[in-house]
Amino acid sequence: MKPKLSSEETLFQAALLLPAPARAAFLGGACTGDSALRARLEALLAAHEQS
Repeated sequence: MKPKLSSEETLFQAALLLPAPARAAFLGGACTGDSALRARLEALLAAHEQS
């Protein structure tokens, strides 16, 4: 059975599919005012880009 992804993981995977310039707008809508979630996702995306 495939494990269920958390919403944070789902958002991260969705953001990865977008071109980098579109990610900020996506996160703005997807995080709906949750600044901590947005910060975590931005950090994950930045780390992914550096690897």
